[in-house]
Amino acid sequence: MTFRYQTETLVTTVNAIADNMIGLTGSWVEGDSTITTSYTNPGRVLKYNESGREFYVAFMIAEWGYATASSGYRTTGGIRVFVSSGWDSGNHIPSGTVKCSQIPAYTWYKTPLSASYAAGITWTTWMWYENEMLVMAWQSASTGYYDSVGVFTMQYTKADKFYDDDASDWFFYSTCHHVGFNKTSGSADYYMWGTYSAQWTLNSAWAAFLTYNIYKYIHPFLVAYPTTAIAYNPGTIYGDGFEDGYDAGRTWAIVPERARKSLGDSKVYMSYVIVCNDATETLCTPIAKLVGFFPVVDSSGIADGDLINVTIVREGRASDTWQYMYKYIVSPDTGSMQIAIKYAEP
Repeated sequence: MTFRYQTETLVTTVNAIADNMIGLTGSWVEGDSTITTSYTNPGRVLKYNESGREFYVAFMIAEWGYATASSGYRTTGGIRVFVSSGWDSGNHIPSGTVKCSQIPAYTWYKTPLSASYAAGITWTTWMWYENEMLVMAWQSASTGYYDSVGVFTMQYTKADKFYDDDASDWFFYSTCHHVGFNKTSGSADYYMWGTYSAQWTLNSAWAAFLTYNIYKYIHPFLVAYPTTAIAYNPGTIYGDGFEDGYDAGRTWAIVPERARKSLGDSKVYMSYVIVCNDATETLCTPIAKLVGFFPVVDSSGIADGDLINVTIVREGRASDTWQYMYKYIVSPDTGSMQIAIKYAEP
C-alpha cells in the first residue's frame, strides 16, 4: 500500500500506475509488454490475473476531438482508459466486451492532433495504490487553455457491495472540471461524457473503438453511465465535478452529502459516493460505495493537506481506521475540486 505525490508528465504517471499496481501483488500483471510509453501509441496495459475474474485495463495517452481541423474545433488530451474482458495480443488492442473512460489533462483549440504533445504535458498527481484500489486526483499545469482537475478511481468492492449481482466486484469512476471536445463542427456543443469523439491519435488498429462512448462510471461488464451525451457547460453540474446530492438522471453515481467539519465537536462528517446498477436506466438502485475518496464541501473548515481519520466497517472484515488527505485542487484557469483521498492506514 502506497501514497504517491508527484509533479510529472503523463508518461511518468502511466508508468507509475502500471509499475506500482504490478509491484504490489501477483493479482496485477503486465497485460501486453509491447504497449509501453515509448510505443507508437504510448500507454500501458494491466491484466487483473485472479482466476475466473480476469480483465484488462489499458491506460493510453492520446488526444481526441474534432472531425475536421479548424481553429473553432476543440481537442481534449490526456489518458483514455479502456476496460475490457479480453486482449488481442496480435493487434495490441482490447477484445471482448470493451468500455471506455477518460482522465483528461487539458481541453483547447488545437490542430493537429498529437500524441507526443499529450505525453509531454505536466501535471501534479496524488495517488493511493493497493491491491484492491487505485485512486488518483490530478491538477494539470497551465497550457493557456482549459486545464483539468479531477479524480479517477478503480476499486474492488466485494466488501462494499450491498448485494451480489453475479457481475464483477470492480467499479471504475472518473469526474473532473474542464474537459470537452468538438464532435462534428466548430459550432457544436463541447462534449465530455456519454458520447464519442470524431478522431484521435490512436492508430488504425484501434479504429473500432473510436465510436465507443466515454463513461464516467463503469461496472464491468454490466452497466456504464452516462449513455446520453453531457455537454461541457462551465459552472454547471454538467460541466464541473460532482453532481451533488443526486445523479440528475445522468451518472448513476450519487453524492449523498459532501463532507464538512462540525464547529461544535471539530469532527468531520462525511459520506462516500454511492454507485448504482440499473442496466435499463429507469431506476437508480444502489449497488456499492466507493471508499477510496469522498468529496468535501467548500469553506467547510478543513484546510488543504489536513488528515482525516475515518472508521471503516466493511462486510466480512474487522473494523479499521483509514486516514484520508484533504486536497483543495484548483485549475490554473478556473474550476476546483474539494476531495479527500485515502492516504494511510495508521
